[in-house]
Amino acid sequence: MEKCGRGCCKKHARYKKLITESKSVKEFLDKLSTGGFQFELKDKKTIVGKYDKCYCYMVKQTKKPFQNKIYCQCGVGHIKQLFESALKKPVEVELVQSVITGAKTCKFLIHI
Repeated sequence: MEKCGRGCCKKHARYKKLITESKSVKEFLDKLSTGGFQFELKDKKTIVGKYDKCYCYMVKQTKKPFQNKIYCQCGVGHIKQLFESALKKPVEVELVQSVITGAKTCKFLIHI
């Protein structure tokens, strides 16, 4: 699933443009925070990311919560690809909570 998310992210080249137009990581995160996406710098090494709903085309139509977070690895891969491409260094992404398992938002910690 992570590989699927990375592939999906590669189709959205606007992220690379946003980072080149930004003077800081905070400015980049502000530009990314549109629609149902929120990204904020928690400290110098951690970004908190939130989605208001599941955006994965494979599962976003589900009516009942899933029992596990296997499909959420798609979102993890998408965020990894986005930030590794933008920041030009490896990041670790931790899934904290997920809409498809019953939470009100998807929440990720991005460790840079």
